[in-house]
Amino acid sequence: MEILLIGGSRNTGKSTFIYRAAYRLHAANYSAIPAFLHIGPLPTLLPPLRLWADLSIPDGCWLFTKVAPDGSKKNVLVNMATDDQACIDRLIQRIKAIEATEKIDVLITSIRSHFDGMRDLLIKELKLNQDNFPLEIALATRHGSAGINEWLDWYFPTTDRLITHTLANNPYLIP
Repeated sequence: MEILLIGGSRNTGKSTFIYRAAYRLHAANYSAIPAFLHIGPLPTLLPPLRLWADLSIPDGCWLFTKVAPDGSKKNVLVNMATDDQACIDRLIQRIKAIEATEKIDVLITSIRSHFDGMRDLLIKELKLNQDNFPLEIALATRHGSAGINEWLDWYFPTTDRLITHTLANNPYLIP
């Protein structure tokens, strides 16, 4: 499983960044189901998202799947929250449940900054170390409201290009 970490402290936009990555998968014709619904083998065709708002329930963990014309399948687990031990425990449980019947090709998840104990817990639970540490995109926050619209006009297209480029290339290979 390849892992893409979206890192930062509280309120830096990790979930927004991950939502935009999820939207990109949806736009690329990946089907999605909430990860908490996964029991047993995945169906070949998953129900499409009804609305963009569907991604906000129940706690931001979705399994995106796409079957290629040659029959190969790509599974991408997208997880929003790693705020506390309960969130991390649910993520690990979901990974184990899905991997009992399916391969997860890519995991996209948030991770807290260096000064948050939840970061160390997630690294431990995912069994990451210096030899296998995945790509991490670090986010920072913007202070003040002056020029916010201009900033957003720059920020969202820039992060969208970063998401598209990162996912399309090694090791993720999500065109």
